Amino acid sequence: MPRLVSGEEEPVFSPVHALQQELLPLAQGSAQTADALYPLWLRVAIIGGSSAFAWALIIWGVLRLH
Repeated sequence: MPRLVSGEEEPVFSPVHALQQELLPLAQGSAQTADALYPLWLRVAIIGGSSAFAWALIIWGVLRLH
């Protein structure tokens, strides 16, 4: 609940507060870890593949400049 400025004033419930109230149950829900969602080999392959692609792109760019 929004904090009161003084004891005599009514609280203001903004759209931001409404969004926070809607998202709060999702944040408190049972979140699955990455281990349960994706196997280890897939996580390693994505990281290794993207790293190899980035290095290949860097090397190709450096060779292209010469």
